[in-house]
Amino acid sequence: MTEQERQKVSLDTEEVYPLVALKNMVVFPRTRMTLAIAREKSVRAVEEAMMRPDRALITASQRDPDIDDPQPKDIFDTGALVEITTMHRQQDGSLQVLLSGLHRVKIEEFFDLEPFMRVTIDIPQEPQARGAQADALVRHATNLFEHYAQLNRRFSVEDINSIVAIKTAARLSDMLAAHLVTDTQQQQDLLDTFDPLERLEKICVIMGNEIEILELES
Repeated sequence: MTEQERQKVSLDTEEVYPLVALKNMVVFPRTRMTLAIAREKSVRAVEEAMMRPDRALITASQRDPDIDDPQPKDIFDTGALVEITTMHRQQDGSLQVLLSGLHRVKIEEFFDLEPFMRVTIDIPQEPQARGAQADALVRHATNLFEHYAQLNRRFSVEDINSIVAIKTAARLSDMLAAHLVTDTQQQQDLLDTFDPLERLEKICVIMGNEIEILELES
């Protein structure tokens, strides 16, 4: 998707988008995620999105992952506007899709619950995170992440280098939320946090707690 097309997607907030409800996972802007799509409603929603010129859909997490047929009340109202980068159909009819997160969104209204959910959205403007305070917080978060990665050892050298190279609070916070935070409730709280500096501060607290635990275990 070109930058012009991305801007068009971000402006078409009165448009109705197909929605995929997620179990035990959260998709963040500025990140990529591979999903296995098996539920019939979700498969239909992805197929609908693939027919759109922008291949866009909304992802939002379920409040209760044990519900197989979620209704609007069962879905968090903060989600992500995503672009389907690739889609592969499996032999059992399920889909494997690679999603690129574009924006945080607020779900405004649900339409057409069958054969899949459609929603309208609002894309709140993200506060700017610039200046000395933002730069200092990015450096602090990067240092914490490097320390955490040394103790945890689940990140490859390439992963570490790519994250350390990020210099903006907005992108760094979303990358860390997607790849470091494993608790779904914490991830949803971070998705709900539209201010990049507040989001990064929360992640620093999470990393600090994890570092303490890892140091005690080592």
